[in-house]
Amino acid sequence: MAWKLEPGYPADFIIIDKDPLGISDKELRNIKILETYVGGQRVYP
Repeated sequence: MAWKLEPGYPADFIIIDKDPLGISDKELRNIKILETYVGGQRVYP
């Protein structure tokens, strides 16, 4: 199976409340998942 990141293709991803690249290592554990998408469909919340 070929994987692509292009318009029209389904995607699995999460939306989080903080930029993990802009916070300290200690703050990483406090990141909250706001939404989860599987195959382009929202499955959480």
